[in-house]
Amino acid sequence: MRFSTRSLCLTSVFLIRSIVTASPFLTSDSSEPNYWFSFGDSYTATGFFPWGPLPSPGNPLGNPPVPGTITGGPYWVDYLTTTYNQSLTLTYNFAFSGATTNASLVLPWLGVTFEDEVNIYLHKFSQKPPSTPWESNNTLFSIWIGINDIGRTYNDPGDRDAQTGARLFYFINIPPIDRTPLMLQRSASEQDQMKAVVQGFNPKLQTRITNFGQNHTDVNMWTWDSHAAFTAILDSPGNYGFQDITHWNPIDPTYFWGNNFHPGSTAHNIFAQEMRANLTDFPW
Repeated sequence: MRFSTRSLCLTSVFLIRSIVTASPFLTSDSSEPNYWFSFGDSYTATGFFPWGPLPSPGNPLGNPPVPGTITGGPYWVDYLTTTYNQSLTLTYNFAFSGATTNASLVLPWLGVTFEDEVNIYLHKFSQKPPSTPWESNNTLFSIWIGINDIGRTYNDPGDRDAQTGARLFYFINIPPIDRTPLMLQRSASEQDQMKAVVQGFNPKLQTRITNFGQNHTDVNMWTWDSHAAFTAILDSPGNYGFQDITHWNPIDPTYFWGNNFHPGSTAHNIFAQEMRANLTDFPW
């Protein structure tokens, strides 16, 4: 099966909490590594450069040597690759800070879109080069995109309805970004507007993912509801060890937010544990 980047942009953006069919994965006892191609924005980006040192058994994240995240500490991708797994997974994290889905729809902050990330993958790794001999049954493709699309256009009017052997997909939806410290500094009407856009956007993307699974029965999908996960923590922060959910601090682990728009590393650690439990059958 082969997807165009347009198809990926419009269809493969979010999640439903379900698994579609069983799959012939490699077992966790395999001596061969698993592979992970990750796409997204600053909620995922770790500063990986596809032309730098590539992931290897001794360095499963490739580069940079220290995660280049917005808030400084490890993110969920780092934790899933190095902490919450029992097998070797080589992670190629194409996510780029400020990325939007498509520049013709919403301009990215730093000039890179999800479509660009996919094109880099297609150009450099889709043909399974000797450096990256991935296979359909041992490679996960994750997509967490759309936060900047909404963040830059939530107050704009308009209609929001507007693969290369890949078989295993992980989709993640939009969290309640109306509850970020950035939005809490804005008016109640702006917060409500942002909340309404997110609540309208997620079900539409869920429908597209459902249709995607129904139209491609040879694909396996996992999903993680980031909106529900964030809401559970923000509604009961003490249950998760957080003391502050309205301000930000990149160092103090009792703060949920690492800056005014991004969760801190402690929150990402929690996310990774939930995702690991959610990714049943994939041999981490």
